[in-house]
Formats: sequence, C-alpha cells, structure tokens
Amino acid sequence: MDTICILYVPTKGKTMLAVVDNRLETWQALVGGYIETDRIVPGVVAIVNENGIALNLPLNRNVKNRVYFGDVVFAGYDPGAVDFRSLTPADCSRLVNAGHFDEIEATPTSLHWAVSPLKED
Repeated sequence: MDTICILYVPTKGKTMLAVVDNRLETWQALVGGYIETDRIVPGVVAIVNENGIALNLPLNRNVKNRVYFGDVVFAGYDPGAVDFRSLTPADCSRLVNAGHFDEIEATPTSLHWAVSPLKED
C-alpha cells in the first residue's frame, strides 16, 4: 500500500502534515463520508465531505473564495493521474503564496514537516 504526505485541516484541533494510506477509505475516514475534490492551486486538491452542508458540518476554511464544511485534506495531484500524491515543498509554497496559510515549513528529507497556525479570518 502506498502512503503519501497530506495536509489535514480539521474543524477543531491543529492543522498538521500527516502520512496516510493513499486509498478511498482513508479519505472517507478523514472527512467523515463520501468525498468531493476541488483543485485549488496547480498541483493541489482539497478533499472534502461532499455532503458537508446537508450533514450540517461546521464551517472550516475559505480557500480561494470557496467555503468548506467539515474537515479538509489537501493532497498533491497531477492531471490525468488516478491517485493523489504527496504534497511537495513546492505545493506548500503555492498554498502559502495564494494566501491560504501563513507558512508551511518543509524539510525535503523528512516527512515530519512543521505547519504554522492558519491565519484567523
């Protein structure tokens, strides 16, 4: 089973980089149900609960004029690929440059990346 590094943004608790199994059941467990994806910057997709509003999940982060309900996962993706991929330092930089996070520090040789707190709205 392949594992990948993702950015997990729960509605409660701290945003974190995590290494997870790259399979549908993992994504469903992280967002609490059926998934929907949303490409937010080149090479990065947001994975959310497709029924977040109907399930009355709490508001999470507004990313590029998008509103998400429930926990959000950010993963790398390449057009035409079947599976998601690990976020790279370049992906994290694109998220920071687009204003989604204050800072995401990554060490390319380690999967234990540190993420600073999100900006408050």
